Amino acid sequence: MKRIASLALAALLAAALSIPATASFDRSYTAPKGTPVIDGTVDQIWDNAEWTNVDKPFDGTADTDSTLKVKLMWDEEHLYFLAEVFDKDINADNDIVEIYWDQNNDKDTSYGDDDMQTRFRVADGKVIQDSGPNCQNDAKCVSVSLGGNKYLLEGALTWTQGVKEGMNMGLEFMYNEGDSSSDFVEAYRWNVDTANGDGAPYADTSAFGTLTLGAAPVVDTTSDDTASASTADAGIIAAVASLAASGAAVLSLKKRK
Repeated sequence: MKRIASLALAALLAAALSIPATASFDRSYTAPKGTPVIDGTVDQIWDNAEWTNVDKPFDGTADTDSTLKVKLMWDEEHLYFLAEVFDKDINADNDIVEIYWDQNNDKDTSYGDDDMQTRFRVADGKVIQDSGPNCQNDAKCVSVSLGGNKYLLEGALTWTQGVKEGMNMGLEFMYNEGDSSSDFVEAYRWNVDTANGDGAPYADTSAFGTLTLGAAPVVDTTSDDTASASTADAGIIAAVASLAASGAAVLSLKKRK
C-alpha cells in the first residue's frame, strides 16, 4: 500500500514538474470591433476602446517615469492600435513600442507561423525592419508629438489568418526605452514577467496575456428618435397655434364689420 502511495506521489510530482512555470500578471484585453482611420488624429471611434498600461519593468527593478498605454480595435483585415508614450528623453533610434500576438493562442515556448513581433520607433512611427519573428515590415503607423513629452502612435497590423468575434489569442506589448546617453535604460512589459521566470516574449509566447475580439459597440439611437419626435411635436404645436391666431384674427375682423 505504501509503495502504491509513493508511486502515486512520484507521478504527481513528475506531472507538476512537466507543467511550464509561468509568473505572468494574468492580464487580458477585449478589443471592440471597429475601423478607425490611421492618420495620427484620434477619431471618436477610439472612445469605444479602453486604455491598458504597459508598466511592468522587465527585470523587476524600480522603473523610470516613462509610460506607455495602448488601445486596440479590430476588423476582419486588421488589428488597430493607439499608443500613447510619455518620455522626457527620447532616443530617436531606440525608444520603441513593440506589439506581439499568438493568433492560435497555443502559448508555446517557441514561435510558429501564427506568432508575430513588430517594433515601431516612437520618434517617427517607422517599423524596424526584420526586427522580430514574422515582423510586418509594411505595417502602417503614424507618429505624432503631442507636446509635453507625449507621443502618439496610431497604426494597423494585418491578420495572417481568419479572425472572428469572440476569438481569443495571445497578446503582449513592450516599451523599450533609451535616452540621450544610452541606447537602453529599461524595458516595460504588459503580461510577461521575465523577472520571475517567464520566457522573453521575443522568443517565447507561453506567458502572453489574452486578447479577445469583442463585438462592435451598440449605437443608441433612442435619444435621436426622442429629439426628432420632440421637434415634430413642437412643429405641430406651432402650426396649430398659427392657425388659431389666424382664426381669431378673422373672427375679430368679422365682428368689426
